[in-house]
Amino acid sequence: MSIHETTATTMTGLTGLAAKSLLEKEGPNAMPDISAHPFRNALNKFWAPVPWLLEASIILELVLHKGFEAGVIGGLLVFNAALAYFQEEHAQTTLAALKSRLALNASVLRDGAWKTVSATELVRGDLVKLSLGGVVAADVHLVEGNVLLDQSMLTGESLPVEAGPGAKTYAGALIKRGEAVAEGVSGVLVVE
Repeated sequence: MSIHETTATTMTGLTGLAAKSLLEKEGPNAMPDISAHPFRNALNKFWAPVPWLLEASIILELVLHKGFEAGVIGGLLVFNAALAYFQEEHAQTTLAALKSRLALNASVLRDGAWKTVSATELVRGDLVKLSLGGVVAADVHLVEGNVLLDQSMLTGESLPVEAGPGAKTYAGALIKRGEAVAEGVSGVLVVE
């Protein structure tokens, strides 16, 4: 008998209504958007040691009445800032596209049945099934079963760790072996 079968008979998980209420109260299981406003991001391209040197050079050239040279340096400063801004915007757009394509799903026990939901819909108290080859979709502690977890990208540990009931694991860990049921442990769970 697998974890999936035994757990469904001994645990019921959250109700859909309770999960919806918690999701509205605590927010989605996702990192908050901390991207800066585009105008502020553009201004930040002029606030660093190298731009400061160029800005000081412009002032010095103007003091020496060399307007053409100051204009050339100013042009280079603006060109450099614009190039950095557009490269960063392109990288952010690419990252957002990758995130949307790699969106995690999780198998949760809701209303007494296992359902597949987006990892962003997980809430504190959800029972989540962890299976071989999967990615832990939220910060959880194991309730039942045993798994071998590769947490190297989170902790730097070179070897996978064995985890059983009571063990805590974090979003992003890879499941190398086994099957387990875990419970979400925090209000806003971390997915990345």
